[in-house]
Amino acid sequence: MRSIVERRTFRLGVLVLAATAMNLSVAMTMPGGELALWLWIINAAAAAVGIGLLVHARVARAVAGLVVAVGGVATVVSLWTTLGAVIDGPGPDGWTLFALLSVANSVVTAALSVWLCVRAIQALLGRQWAASLVTARLTGATLGVIAADHLWFTAAQPELGLGAPGGLAISVSAGGARLAGFPGWPIWHLALAILALMMLAGRRRMVARATTLLVVLCACLAVLVAIAAPRLGVQIAPFTVLPALVFTYLAWWLRDEVHRQTRDLAMTAVSPS
Repeated sequence: MRSIVERRTFRLGVLVLAATAMNLSVAMTMPGGELALWLWIINAAAAAVGIGLLVHARVARAVAGLVVAVGGVATVVSLWTTLGAVIDGPGPDGWTLFALLSVANSVVTAALSVWLCVRAIQALLGRQWAASLVTARLTGATLGVIAADHLWFTAAQPELGLGAPGGLAISVSAGGARLAGFPGWPIWHLALAILALMMLAGRRRMVARATTLLVVLCACLAVLVAIAAPRLGVQIAPFTVLPALVFTYLAWWLRDEVHRQTRDLAMTAVSPS
């Protein structure tokens, strides 16, 4: 049990350090490029928490738990604000399918983010949870909506496709997930939709296979983003791959959890009562 908790906190530490690096990279590549003192302090504190999680420091676990809880609440508040703006003004064309998919993208992305915050707090508390496919099913639903949103956009409005030159978009926010603009991104989303369906409706073994393929697909995303990045300029290009690498790491974590739970259930099924 102790080794499982330490492994989970270590992974959270890696994610905290990766998020800190992304935050710094985005801030330093913005116009002006100079960070205010308070931003340096915040990022230094975040890096310290990440390192603390790597070495399993209790103080770091407590601080990280508080930050994750605040992040979960902030995600809900941001989603509420975003949905309020959309509902007040759906646009001149009203509630088109594209508008509905964009709202669904925001909702499922926020739901998955909040759920991952809950799981992170469980890990920091050392709680063991029963074998369940809730995370995998929710991830499948989220990825399915994201794929549908992007595929419908490029099919309905190809002249405005996010894959236009200079249109690389790799981000997750209250407005939903944006993964587009890299070479072959519609085909990548088609593969993502197939994996999402497997995770959402498949049996446990199929879900386990889908999570393994998801790791491969996210690794391909990192390669494709690296190929597309140079057109953005030398200053920004090195930092565009970081989010894709984080997605790969999260997919690997999900794969590990699903495979471990599958093994646990198999052992329970064959053990004498």
